Amino acid sequence: LPSRTTPAEGLAQVAAINRALAEHGITATGFAVGAQLPRRSRPALQSFADAGHTIGNHSWSHPDYGTLTVDAFRAETARTHAALTAWIGDGPRLYRIPFLREGETPAAKAAADQVVGELGYRNVPVTIDNDEWQFNAEYLDALDAGDARAARQIAAAYLTHVQERTQHFEDLARSAFGRDVAHILLLHMNRLNADHLDTLLAWYAAEGWTFITV
Repeated sequence: LPSRTTPAEGLAQVAAINRALAEHGITATGFAVGAQLPRRSRPALQSFADAGHTIGNHSWSHPDYGTLTVDAFRAETARTHAALTAWIGDGPRLYRIPFLREGETPAAKAAADQVVGELGYRNVPVTIDNDEWQFNAEYLDALDAGDARAARQIAAAYLTHVQERTQHFEDLARSAFGRDVAHILLLHMNRLNADHLDTLLAWYAAEGWTFITV
């Protein structure tokens, strides 16, 4: 959850996103940043898990892997693993590297894969990336300013942006492999998605997409 979101607002956002996911029969995976749990995100995380969604590890402080030693990366992963034990349990252990930066070289990527593998995790990639988080920041600014018209315009632009990025990566996969592939969509737990995820998921359904778990 963004730092400008209060615990009560966070719970409300998770509830809205849970409703949208349930409406479309989707089981999602949420990747938690460990440092947020003691402060304010624990009830929101529990709400997401109680709705049947999977919790994954997203590091302790969301650093760029390229700035860390292997030992520091291992400490980030292990610390968050310990904090998430109650939610992960015996289920699948899924990890997502912050900023999707898995290493500048094959050797660096192999080192990261080894670290997450030591704790039984599998790194989860993204195939439909987007800048939805930036639209959320602008959306919050508009709401804070009481500018409902601007908020509607930003929400419309966000929907168009994700649709365009989806088409881009769908075309890219077809070009690379000569066929459709199963995609992984990246979205964030934020106010923009709390307010408009149902509309976005309805668009995917209308386009013939179906959702599966990671």
